[in-house]
Amino acid sequence: MKRRAVLAAAAAVPIGALPALAGGEQKPAIIPLGDQLRALLTAQAAQWTAGDLEGFCGHYGDDAVFVSPSGRTDGREAVYQRYLKKYVDKRGMGALSLEVLHLVADGNAASIAMKWRLVFEGKAPAEGYSVIGLERRAGLWKIVHDASM
Repeated sequence: MKRRAVLAAAAAVPIGALPALAGGEQKPAIIPLGDQLRALLTAQAAQWTAGDLEGFCGHYGDDAVFVSPSGRTDGREAVYQRYLKKYVDKRGMGALSLEVLHLVADGNAASIAMKWRLVFEGKAPAEGYSVIGLERRAGLWKIVHDASM
């Protein structure tokens, strides 16, 4: 059986949607790990599509390692700077979608294989694959490994 944990930041639940306990207090929503991680990816794709590179890279751990056909990048700040150089404006970034192909998670670690797709205005889409490793740190999921091709 999958472990369950409270979603820390990836998705907000309206307070009215939470069941009331005796005395009118609200109990926290319990969201399965897979749903938490999918919510994180949905948020990250939305941030990319909105041109919010800082928000997109905020899901990486400070010590993240990013590898792609163009090389290796160490650290969240370096990943952010890499994207800033490559994508100078929102229009050049396209609209990102992520399709989870395989997800394995326990309480503190996860691995996700996914297909990514970028749709651009006026040119052909780009697509490829990524495998990311995540760790729960201070209650938040952080990407610590990203291999994208």
